[in-house]
Formats: sequence, structure tokens, C-alpha cells
Amino acid sequence: MFNQTIDQLGDWNAQLYRELKGKLNQKNLTITIIFSLIVQGFIYLVYQNSLPLPFSETNRYCLGKFSGNIDPEYYDPEYYKGLNFCVKNGLGKFIINWPVWHLDIFVCLSIISIFTLIIAGSYLLIADLTKEEEKGTLNFIRLSPETAKGFFVGKILGVPILIYLLILAGLPLHLITGLNAHIPLILILSFYAVLIASCTFFYSLSLLYSLTFSELVGLKIWLGTGILFFSMYLLAIITFDTESLIGNTLDWSIMFYPGTVLTYLVKSTNLGDATINYLHPNMLANVTWFRLPLWTNSFTGIGFIIVNYLVGIYWIGIGLTRRFYNSNAQILTKKQSYLLTVIFSFVTLGFSVQSFDNSHNSFGNLSVLLILNFVFCLGLIIILSPQRQTLQDWSRYRHQTPRKQRHLLTQLIWNDNTPSTLAIAINWLIVSLITLPAIFFISQEKHRFALFLGLLLQFTLIILFTTITQLLLTLKTKKRNLFALSGLVIMLFSPLIVGLIFNSEPTENPLMWLFSLVPMLALEKCPIPLFFTSFISQIMAIALLNLQMTKKLQQLGESTSKALLEQ
Repeated sequence: MFNQTIDQLGDWNAQLYRELKGKLNQKNLTITIIFSLIVQGFIYLVYQNSLPLPFSETNRYCLGKFSGNIDPEYYDPEYYKGLNFCVKNGLGKFIINWPVWHLDIFVCLSIISIFTLIIAGSYLLIADLTKEEEKGTLNFIRLSPETAKGFFVGKILGVPILIYLLILAGLPLHLITGLNAHIPLILILSFYAVLIASCTFFYSLSLLYSLTFSELVGLKIWLGTGILFFSMYLLAIITFDTESLIGNTLDWSIMFYPGTVLTYLVKSTNLGDATINYLHPNMLANVTWFRLPLWTNSFTGIGFIIVNYLVGIYWIGIGLTRRFYNSNAQILTKKQSYLLTVIFSFVTLGFSVQSFDNSHNSFGNLSVLLILNFVFCLGLIIILSPQRQTLQDWSRYRHQTPRKQRHLLTQLIWNDNTPSTLAIAINWLIVSLITLPAIFFISQEKHRFALFLGLLLQFTLIILFTTITQLLLTLKTKKRNLFALSGLVIMLFSPLIVGLIFNSEPTENPLMWLFSLVPMLALEKCPIPLFFTSFISQIMAIALLNLQMTKKLQQLGESTSKALLEQ
């Protein structure tokens, strides 16, 4: 019966059939179920032992409150007010706050499930696809009738199948503890929906990461998983202990952590913030987008979090499809990047204007916005910059294109096989046009000039980075992607590292900071001549590098036969 079910799945998705056949055997199933039961038993025993002992006076799960009958000269009454004193009923047993006890188990199981599904599942997917690339089997699959959608759906459903079974085995305990904590069933199911959406998002992102950085080889698996674990751990700490969020664009990152919705579930129990002391129910109450309180209500908040995941899945899916059919293709087309930039700019701007009106927070909030926009454009450099062979083909056969489509400016804007410098400049222009109204109408007057000049310096810097990256991608070495990525990281962080080594404050020694991604911090007290020196030097560097890029393209465009005849 079990094998018949797998065979039926194989008729629907061949890749899923291959994955299930290799992983679902009696040994793996037995080990997975036993391990899940052991973990559940261990968690239950830990919380069982946390209940009050016969000699306990205070305990988290007791219901007695401080009576106030102590000498304040020797004891602090405020300290005792926060304690739960253990009292007994008529039968001599402690009165226990069972909903809180069940809620603690529910939250513990939820967080373990989040990290197990996202971190372990992503690790398995990255490792599996990396192995397929190293063996060359991925190229055979590309030549088969298998569609990109079918292949990646099969990978996402099949590779982490044992992780799914591990979590499903713990589902009854999770559901029972949630209901005993007085959490409505509809909210528990909503949490499961968010968890499914988040897994789809992060698994798709892991697959795209595996197809993008092929030069990292063995380091790729641990680097990707490590960055993901650190990010999830940081977001988990923020949501677990923070009563309110920052009030700027960084609040958007919380929407990518599925544990955020646990605040709604905790709030629904009506146990009180003082009783629970974590996942503060009002954490999302003050978060707005363009001043719209979209996360005040639990169902609208959960709905927008799911929409956030779905939009991300859509864009990642475009990149996966393109990379599946052509391993050298850019993740997005230039036309698609312009639309993505508009969406990204409006989303980040909406979170930036949620909590200030010409206040002292405006400079910091808009500085964070400019930094995130800069990082986004750095990502576009990686996404849009074509490889050496692509540039060579364009340069060599450009004259064969129809005359109406041969216009250089049109090709640089729309064609994916041309250098990405102009496309990055257009994307930065889109970001700037959307951001400028906030700079001039929301920020304080004394900060507007520094923010505007910072935006200008960031533009020249991003074009400089793009040109250097594109030049590195024209190298003959097979490791050119690694060189380009390393060069981008060095250019990004070296000014900041030099500034920190010499302990130079941005306002006191602004020179190095003017070449970093945060020039606005140095521009508040920066002399105008120094600004123009930095700006003009970057313009000159861009001009020289683009001349070099033009010569390089001309060399790439020369036919092989011509080069041989000249010898």
C-alpha cells in the first residue's frame, strides 16, 4: 500500500518519486519516529520537573499572589509582587496555572519546529543540489523533459521528507498543548499556514543560492546554512524578548520570521503579559506601513505576513526557472529588475515612515533606508551582471541584430546580454525618486542636505562597484564569479574597517566614510571641498574603468580567426 502511494506520486512528479524512493525505507522511518518521540518525551519531562515541589514556596506555575505582610525595612515589596506563591487547595495539592504550563510547552515545540524545518531542511536542500551539480546529474536533468517547476517542487517536497515526518510525529502534542492553553484552533492552523509558507520561501531561496554560487564548492553549504541560522536566531531573540520594534525599515525583517505570529497566539490566551513574560502581545501593535496599522488585528497581520512570503516566492521562482534552463543566465532580466526595484522601494519606504514626523528619529530612519537600498542594489549587481561568454557573444555578433534593435542605449537598458552598469544606474534612479520625497518632506531641515549628498555619493559608489564587478566577470579564469564576489565584499567593507582601525569618527575624520555605504554619517559636518574631492574622484574612476571596459569588450568581440591571422 505504501509503495503504491509512492508510485502514484511518481506519476504526478518524477523527481519526487526519486527522492521518496531513496529516503523512505523502514530503517529511516523507524529512526525518525523514535527520535521524535524521545525529543517530545524529554521536553515533557523538563516541563513536568518545572512544576512546584512539595517544599516549594514560589513557582512560575503557581497562582498565589504577594499579600504584602513583610517588613519593608528588610525586604523589597516590589520584588515579591512579581513572584507567584504556591498555595494548596482543600486536598493539600498545589493550585497550578495549567494554561501557562501548556502554553510554555506549545511555544517551545513551535520554536524547535521552526528551526528544525527551516535550518535543517535548507541544509539538506543546499547539500543535495550541490552534490547534483558536482556529479553532473543536474545537467542530465536539464536535458530531460522535466520542467523546472516539477523539478523544484519534487526537491522541496522530497529532500526534507524525513524532517517533515519528524515534525508531523510531534503534531498531536503540539496541537493538544495549544488547545489546553486556550489558543483558538483557527489561530493554530494559521500558524501552520505561515510555517508552510516560510518553509517554501526559505527552501526556494536555498535552491536559488545553490544554483548561483557554484564556485564556493564545499564552503557553500556551511556558509549558506550559517548565515540563515544566524539570521533566524537574531530574529527569534528580537521577537521573544522585545516589547516593541524599532520603528524603521528593519521591522520588515520580522515579517520573514514565522515565529512572529506566535505573539498573536499568546495574546489570544488572555493570560496577561505580566504572567507570560515573553512574546509580548503588543509587539506588533505599533508597526505600521505608510501609517496603516496592518498588524494590529491577528488575522490581517497573519494574512499580510503570508502575502509577504508569497511575493518573495514568486520572485525567487522566476530566478529558479531561469537558472534551471541556463546555468549562466542572470537570475532576473533587466526589465524584471526595474519592477522589483519599484516594489522593494515602496515596501521599505512604507516601514521607514511609520513612527516619526520631522523628529530626531528621521535622520537615523532614513539613513537605515538608504543603507538597505544600497545593499539591495549590490544584490542587483550579482543578479544582473552577465558572464564573460555572454558579453563576448553580444560584442561579436551585435552587428547581426536588426538595425532597429541595434541602438546601443536601448540594448544597454533592456538586453540581458549587455553590461549591467546602465541598468543598475536606472534601478538606483528609481530608488532615489521614491526616496527623495521622504528626505525633503519628512526629515528635519538640518539633515536634508546630508541625506541628499549621501544619496548622491552612494550613486557614484554603486556605479563604481558595478563597473569593477563587470570587469572582474570578463576574466578568463573559471573562478571569476568568486573573484567578483570577493572584490565586491572587499570594496564594501574596507573603508569601514580602515575607519574603525584608526578609530576615526565620521564627523571628525570623514574621508574614509565618504567612500563607504554610509556617507551620510560623515556629511553632517563634512567640508564642502572634501565632498567634491570624493565625488569627482569617484566620477573619474568610473570614467577610466568604463574606458577599460569598452576596450575589453572590443577585444572580446574580435573573432578568433582574426587573432590567429595577426599572429
